[in-house]
Amino acid sequence: SFRKHGVVPLATYRRIYKKGDIVDIKGMGTVQKGTPHKCCGKTVRVYSGTQHAVGIVVNKLRARFLPREL
Repeated sequence: SFRKHGVVPLATYRRIYKKGDIVDIKGMGTVQKGTPHKCCGKTVRVYSGTQHAVGIVVNKLRARFLPREL
């Protein structure tokens, strides 16, 4: 529907994540800057949260799982 296009609602940015939450990483088509192209589509765990950013642990898979903090 056309009401889903255009401006991103503020509730998207004001969502509160706590330590230990499990979240999915998704990119938005309306905002191309800062798109998480390396880890898009992964499910990650939050290890820290501040007013401006959220720290996450991503399991990068090559030969084995490598927990990586971003």
